Amino acid sequence: MSSSAYGPEEAYLALREHFFLALPLAILMAVTVFVISASYSQIIELFPTGGGGYLVGTKLLGPKVGLISGCALVVDYMLTITISVASGADAIFSFLPASRGFSRTTSKMWFLSRLGRSTPINLRGLEK
Repeated sequence: MSSSAYGPEEAYLALREHFFLALPLAILMAVTVFVISASYSQIIELFPTGGGGYLVGTKLLGPKVGLISGCALVVDYMLTITISVASGADAIFSFLPASRGFSRTTSKMWFLSRLGRSTPINLRGLEK
């Protein structure tokens, strides 16, 4: 859900001169959300006590698929945090005036400091 803050804007900006594709893209995004919701509903019926992608993959498709799913979830988790912090830094520093010394370098340094502070906390959470 964190990508909902910057994803649609970036998708629209990526279209550039093909802006007429914006409506079909929005419709396809909505269809994707409904398909994922339906899939989650089926998984909840099969695993009413809970379980993540690792457990579901292991039980339904085998231990190798479960391991791949677990690794993908860890990578996704770290990338989500990284992209969210980068997007926040970009939004904050695009608002501040460049004449006051706020530049892309300042934004990058702020991003790296926040990422450096949050990474150990997130890795500690993965241990538990």
